[in-house]
Amino acid sequence: MRLWIVLLILPLIGRAQTPPSEWMEVNSIRARVTANGTLFTGGSQGGFLVPKSGDQDSVKMTLFRGVFPWIGGVDPAGNLRISIGTGSPTGSDFISGFMGQTGYNRIWRVTKADIQAHRADFGDNGFIDNPIAAVMDWPKPMMAEIIPGQGEQPVALAPFEDVNFNGLYEPETGEYPTAPKRFDGKLAIPDEILFFTYNDSTQHAHSKGIGLQMQIFCTLFAYTCPEDSGLHNTIFAHYQFWSRSSERVDSLYVGFLLDFQIGNANDDYLGSMNDAFYGYNGDAIDENGFLDNPPMAFVTSVYNPLDTFGGEIKSVFTPIYPTPVGATYPVLPAEFYRYLTGRFRDGMPLTAGGNGYNPGSGDPPLCCAFPGDPTENGGWSEISAGNSPGDRRAVASFGPVTLLPFHLQDMCLAFHWGRGDTPSPLSGYLPMIKYHKWLRDVLLNFHPPVPLPDCLSFISAQTIVNKETPKVYPNPASGVIRINTGEHPLRRVRIFDFSGKMKLLQNFSGHIPGFDAWEVSVSSLTAGVYLMEMEYEKGQLMLQKIVVLP
Repeated sequence: MRLWIVLLILPLIGRAQTPPSEWMEVNSIRARVTANGTLFTGGSQGGFLVPKSGDQDSVKMTLFRGVFPWIGGVDPAGNLRISIGTGSPTGSDFISGFMGQTGYNRIWRVTKADIQAHRADFGDNGFIDNPIAAVMDWPKPMMAEIIPGQGEQPVALAPFEDVNFNGLYEPETGEYPTAPKRFDGKLAIPDEILFFTYNDSTQHAHSKGIGLQMQIFCTLFAYTCPEDSGLHNTIFAHYQFWSRSSERVDSLYVGFLLDFQIGNANDDYLGSMNDAFYGYNGDAIDENGFLDNPPMAFVTSVYNPLDTFGGEIKSVFTPIYPTPVGATYPVLPAEFYRYLTGRFRDGMPLTAGGNGYNPGSGDPPLCCAFPGDPTENGGWSEISAGNSPGDRRAVASFGPVTLLPFHLQDMCLAFHWGRGDTPSPLSGYLPMIKYHKWLRDVLLNFHPPVPLPDCLSFISAQTIVNKETPKVYPNPASGVIRINTGEHPLRRVRIFDFSGKMKLLQNFSGHIPGFDAWEVSVSSLTAGVYLMEMEYEKGQLMLQKIVVLP
């Protein structure tokens, strides 16, 4: 039975405030993040700067002028609810912080080095002797009431490793920040993690609409991965949309205004493909920008929000133009909502041909603009349509879906860039499409068909103890499995099925002198193939496939 959760403190109407901001720069990207949900802004230059290295002079140009949250839906009475983010620090419909609470108008940051040092500190003697502020200060879950008054239960804000599964963040027991749930336990610790929360409880000065009472949790993370250009050129953004309203929201769309700026903003094109949205230079030379080898900017949905049947809801991609009036930037609440649903400001549906705004064409409506391959003649792309390059922005959204009171939806986006070796604005297209498919089909596969890069895999030179593989026997087994790790003690063993669901947890209190065979009973498991994760006392992880017999 699903539990309905509300906070003990009622939401307050927020006031506009200048939200804090931070820069991420652990790989090839220098990206600005703002705590009201706005990403990659930085004045006229924008805030997604590439390629970045240790030499500040190597920072070149931006690929986005900004990414802004847009959310809209309909309440049971048929009233439109809309919340629109902007680049103005005090003019957005979203404000940073937690409804009804103080102390959340900030961005938390932690690095892989922080986490590894914390785990090593605890693993040494079971105590935290040298507290690391970024780990100890990670936001703790808030206490909430379970309707109808069955006591309190923690509501997690930021993701963390819950060692004892009690729902509380207790770094003094060795717990630590992690990537979001669907990444944690499958991939290595990110090199940097940022967390912030924002909501739409303020007066809606921008859209002039009525808000949804939505609390959004955002976790950004990235990997330093020079050996894999795709990952080294990527920032992940995980979102949780939590309805704080006592009414359901129907026909809900969650989306983002993507304001592309490929160096020089005045000569760009747009495209889309299977939950990916991209911008590229519209001619061979990016004047006053990247010049003769401009990169491409991609936004890939690693996974979409889910419908009531557990399937991913569809994506929508609608461009916004400076002219004509029917396709320009919206002003009224209904106009903002139309863009979320695949229609233009005046309600005209997106159709194939030209720039997608084709009044009276009679063609069937489309979900996404410019889905054709721009490197080929067939299909509808900006190139095949003969459009003139220019300033490009579009709304990428996901819906429709119904969100029940106090329920959550989550999704994950990957912002990534790349370019090829030849002086062409499309030389990076095929590698980027290949990487997009890898993000969608391989990255979160619990048993990936191809090996993951070392920077993501638990089984890497960074995690193997003395590069020695533990001996697991008997395998197959029907009763007890023994693990010989030599002189390296185990902390715990977790066993997962191949859907990613944990089926067994075995904790060990510590190494027994002279004893190097750790026993795990698998008699409670049904016959089949499983993945066993072995965690050493000092935090290293190893994976082993095991077979359980009847």
